[in-house]
Amino acid sequence: MLRDLPKGIDAPIVTKVDPQAAPVMLVALRSGRPIREVTEIADKRVRRQIESVSGVGQVTIIGGRLRQVHVY
Repeated sequence: MLRDLPKGIDAPIVTKVDPQAAPVMLVALRSGRPIREVTEIADKRVRRQIESVSGVGQVTIIGGRLRQVHVY
């Protein structure tokens, strides 16, 4: 039950999964651009385009480097 979880944690995400489903497409990006820029292209262009295709359930980006800002 949700009330049994520790306070202050993010709510759990529950999804329906087909155990017979497997990735049907793997895409690798390669570029001479900086890794953060390629990661942003993968997220904002490639992922969003693939997600817009009818029947696509989920797109996951593995690897890459997210932009970070350190404030001192």
